[in-house]
Amino acid sequence: EAMNKGTKDAYIGLFRIFLVWGIIFILVGIFAFFPDGLNLAIWEPGWQLETPNTVVGGISEYPHLVNLGYANQQDFFHLSGMPNFLIRGTSANMFYNQGAALLIIAIFFYLIDIKNKSNNITNMLIYFGKTSLSLFLIHFLFLPLFFRQFNIPFFLIVSLSYIGFFGVFMYIWMEYFKGVGSPEWMMIQIGRVGQKSGEA
Repeated sequence: EAMNKGTKDAYIGLFRIFLVWGIIFILVGIFAFFPDGLNLAIWEPGWQLETPNTVVGGISEYPHLVNLGYANQQDFFHLSGMPNFLIRGTSANMFYNQGAALLIIAIFFYLIDIKNKSNNITNMLIYFGKTSLSLFLIHFLFLPLFFRQFNIPFFLIVSLSYIGFFGVFMYIWMEYFKGVGSPEWMMIQIGRVGQKSGEA
């Protein structure tokens, strides 16, 4: 409704909805009590620290816990566990992720659509947003290359290079090949077929 109206007041109202619900979901994910893995008899807060040995189901049920071992492959400090809200697949993580996504949407919606900020960073984010479906699907092809291969500092360098490579790749695909074969292109074609069928 706000996007259809296109007024600044409607945009601000939408921004506030995203912001408030984002904060609420984050707080619920961190501070609310949830079942301990698959055990409905024990409830723990989202900030409860877990290890593969303490969470019900262990690493076979929550493989994301393997990152705790990677995080402790440094000599500066030792992490005694991973918070529930950061373990993928837990109820706390579901709320936290939803809240974080809404909060990020709210922040960039405010900066780009309400404040009309325009610079290289916002332009890059807008472009990545337009091709987000393709990026989401294609990046899975190369994920096995990253699995248990790099230490933390090198992983950060490789990850940023990976993102940059896909940005250039998508730019070439969209600009020089008109995005033919991409998920966005296929959705447009399906929409056109549906529109023609409706007219017929």
